[in-house]
Amino acid sequence: MPPRRTYLEAVTGHCNEEDTHMTKPFPKAFSFSLIVIRFPHFLSSVAALVSAERDLGGYCGGDPAVDVWIRDAEVELQYVLDEICVLSELPVRHDADAYLLRVVKLFRMMLLSDNPVQVSYLRKLARASGRFLLPWDNPLHFRLNRMIVTALEQFEALLLIDDGAESGADADGLAAHGGDGPSVKSA
Repeated sequence: MPPRRTYLEAVTGHCNEEDTHMTKPFPKAFSFSLIVIRFPHFLSSVAALVSAERDLGGYCGGDPAVDVWIRDAEVELQYVLDEICVLSELPVRHDADAYLLRVVKLFRMMLLSDNPVQVSYLRKLARASGRFLLPWDNPLHFRLNRMIVTALEQFEALLLIDDGAESGADADGLAAHGGDGPSVKSA
């Protein structure tokens, strides 16, 4: 019986001199790209922006507390834009990276656009989510598609807040205020 290999030898594919039963090293395992690793940070920054925008929903300003909420939303918007810049500058190593970057570019175009027709078109693209999803042929793609779907849901949530028609507005008591208050995107 050949001698047992250590965990490090098994993972790296290197074997001892006496270990002659192993002629090939183990295949190199899939490594996550920097884009895949960084994308959850982008998702959390978008979630924070959605939350900050919800805080503004229905309020017309003139109150110092609203001014604080506007500043908070502006900070969150800048953080999202910074995350977009970071992700856009990272190298694309896998097909999955290109799919994630499509979603990031969609957010960038929406957040920087002042054209309602363009935003409407981007919304239409986002609703056809199949164009952003990876093939469902392996568990990694399944996990990445879950992140993409989450991002597209947050995209729609941001647009609903900007429209003043967010479905959760009644639960927060914001619909009573009119639903068309300030927004970082509209300010």
